[in-house]
Order: sequence, then C-alpha cells, then structure tokens
Amino acid sequence: MQGPVDRKIQTLTTHIYSVAKKRFGLEETMVPRDPPKPNRRQTRIENLRRLLNQIRRRFRDSSPSEQLGLSELRNILRSQLTSLRKAKNTRRKTREKGKKRAQFTANPYKFGKTLLDKERSGLIETPVEEVESYLRETHSDPNREDALGNCHRIDPAEPPQKKMILTESTLRELSDIIKKARFGSAPGPNAIPYKVYKMCPRLLMWLWRLLKVVEKGGGARGLERSKADL
Repeated sequence: MQGPVDRKIQTLTTHIYSVAKKRFGLEETMVPRDPPKPNRRQTRIENLRRLLNQIRRRFRDSSPSEQLGLSELRNILRSQLTSLRKAKNTRRKTREKGKKRAQFTANPYKFGKTLLDKERSGLIETPVEEVESYLRETHSDPNREDALGNCHRIDPAEPPQKKMILTESTLRELSDIIKKARFGSAPGPNAIPYKVYKMCPRLLMWLWRLLKVVEKGGGARGLERSKADL
C-alpha cells in the first residue's frame, strides 16, 4: 500500500477481488447470444405473407376485373406458401427424429424413462376397495386350479441334460448379480433400489442371510422361525 493514491486504490481493489474469489468463487454470467437469423425459406415465407396481406387489402377496393387477376395471383402465392410450410415442417421433424435417435443410441434406458415416467395430474375419486375388487375380478381366473390335461399339440419335453443345482446361493453369486444391475433399475416391492446394496456391503450380507433363510424354511414361516438366528 505504498506509492500514489491511484496505485493504493488499485492494490486495495485487487486484494478485495482476490480474497472474495478465494472464499466465495466466481459467478459466471451468461453472455447474451444474438438472435438466430432467419434462413432463406423463412425469409421467403415472410415475404409471401406480406404479399398476401397486400393483395387482401387491395382486393377490397379493386374492380371486378382486377379482383379476378388478384384472386389468381393469391391462389399461386398460397400454393407456394403451403409448399414452403410443408418443407419447413418436414425439416423440423427430421431434425427432431435425428436428435431423439441420438439420445436413444447414447442411453436407451434414460430415453425410455423420459417417455414413460411423465408426471400425471388428476385425483382418483374411486375408493381403494372398489379398485382392488375390479382388478381381482378382471385378472383372476376361477379355473386356475383345474388340471389342463394332455394336449396333442404340445411336444413332449426332453429330459434335462444337466443336473439341477441344489446347493444354497453364495454371497459371491448375489454380489455379482448386484454389480451387474443398473443404478436406475426399478426396485422391487420393498422400494429399495440396487444402489443401496451397491454402496452398503453389510446390507448386502444381511440380504444374503435373509435369502438363505427363505431357501431353508420356505417363505414367511421360515423367516419367523429364524429370527433368532439373524
């Protein structure tokens, strides 16, 4: 802070800027872009619209003979305008299709998610009991327990070539399955995503223990009998 006043002011300003930059960082400002210039097709469309407006105003005050010529000229300009609009829409759709194709190629799962996982609006006024009753009646089969019997159109199944693996699943097998699963894969009924087991190996071990209990006891009863073991 020595020297003339202007040098002191410059040093102070530089020091304040350096300290503020170090502590708070910089906020990048967006440089305004120039508006896109219309291409030749857009310019031609605007000129045709302007000519049609002029013909429409002149048509009102012209004589019958002039109106005949103006109507023919108007039809020609409208035909040209329609052709230009169709070409413009075709080009726009082609560009949108190419953009979506590139998005799908880069990440098919994310692209499909944007199509299917859209926000829904509205309220369901139907009671839950009525919805469950409708689904039960629609998707249930009262004859599901009846034996189908033999069918001559079904070829007999060949005997298996390899023996079925009857050993219990290992922690390594479960870990390999979890590693291959995507982070964004849909979770099961418990709504716990794969990411939890990927990031928490101890939870994965507990999941493996629960699977072993199910394999041994055969479902919920086995879980209840093996709570003490866990």
